[in-house]
Amino acid sequence: MADAHVENENNLDEDRVTEKGPPKWRSTRFFLAYFLGLGLVVIFYQRVSFSMAIVCMMNHTALDLHRQRSGADGPFVWDKELQGLLLGALYWGYTVAQIPGSYVIHRRGARAVVGFSVVAMSLFFTLCHPASLLSPWAVFALRVAALAIPGMYSMWGRWAPVSERAQLLGISFAGQMVANASVFPFTAMLCEEGPWGGWPSVFYVFGGLGLVWSIAWFVLVRDSPEIHPRIDPKEKEYIVNSRAAVTAQQEKLDVPWRQILTSWCFWAIAVAQFTYNWGFFLMISNLPTFMYEAMRFDIKSNGVFSMLPYISLFFVMSGAGFLSDFIIKRRFVTVLGARKLYTAIAYVIPAVLLVVMSHLPCTEVAAVMILLVVAVGLTGLAPTGGFFVNPYDIAPRYAVSICTATNTMATMSGVINPYVVAAVTKD
Repeated sequence: MADAHVENENNLDEDRVTEKGPPKWRSTRFFLAYFLGLGLVVIFYQRVSFSMAIVCMMNHTALDLHRQRSGADGPFVWDKELQGLLLGALYWGYTVAQIPGSYVIHRRGARAVVGFSVVAMSLFFTLCHPASLLSPWAVFALRVAALAIPGMYSMWGRWAPVSERAQLLGISFAGQMVANASVFPFTAMLCEEGPWGGWPSVFYVFGGLGLVWSIAWFVLVRDSPEIHPRIDPKEKEYIVNSRAAVTAQQEKLDVPWRQILTSWCFWAIAVAQFTYNWGFFLMISNLPTFMYEAMRFDIKSNGVFSMLPYISLFFVMSGAGFLSDFIIKRRFVTVLGARKLYTAIAYVIPAVLLVVMSHLPCTEVAAVMILLVVAVGLTGLAPTGGFFVNPYDIAPRYAVSICTATNTMATMSGVINPYVVAAVTKD
């Protein structure tokens, strides 16, 4: 797992693989990238919409004697601590299931794990409405999402040529940003005009979308190019000859956890991902509440303004992977240098901008939104060309295991984050 391994892998001569099959836009691997992106749209609709739905579900007249916003109230009077617990509930199941999930992915394949995980998530999400009428603790029990994203990540160990890793990961994980950008106005619309009485529509619509996507996943996707019935033979040969350290058959790997856990590279990735997730979960779980309580936006305006930072993030993530691959292939920087550069920009500049934003009065709407849009947008450099691609650079055979371990640690930030926010925003 030394840095030299990164350089050797970067020097892999893929130019000798001249026949790549169909053009990218018609290729099976890029179809997979776009379909995974669509899957992440569905998953993050379910994950993120709750942070907007909970604004609609609360009886703010009862909770806020100084209420100055218009719009209908919801039926529930849940305090900040309970709301924080429900917002963080998703990450409890996600954290606990990561390590056993990696074991299942290695032995059963990512296709089955992703498909059944999304089915379970979608069914549970649909049941959140009747569960909320029984008890908030029933909602807590249903807020489960564990294995879909690590399973999606693991697909690229078999489908991504070395020189296209960042590009394919960037396209597929841009689906997360599409969801984050579109979910807020969509959820706001469902809260006010949904066919099932407003906010309950959020759970039925997004849960139903997940079930439809799962059916298509099982029909259209296979674990590897070798067993895909519709892939072009030239494209299959190109992928198999270009990818690094992945065999044609499902491997039963003995993961060298001792070497991984004593590697500085591993801990650098883990710390980077934890801090990235802290900021990401902070925004995604609390931005609608911030817009409603601090900026005094109504539900519809809340949906529109909460969308803007994630439009910026989507465009950055869509292009950052291509730029990363370009500067590496042209040898402007090394692989390691590109990862460090992207990660540094994604952390330092947004941190400064958010500190400045926190000192502005809520009447400076334009300034607050500009700083927020730029800050959130720049964070998109980290996952597409920074630390998120690193596991495939340093140890491609064990990338899924490394991703699972760092995801487990990083997801703890989603458990802790809501409690911290609730503690410092009681008023």
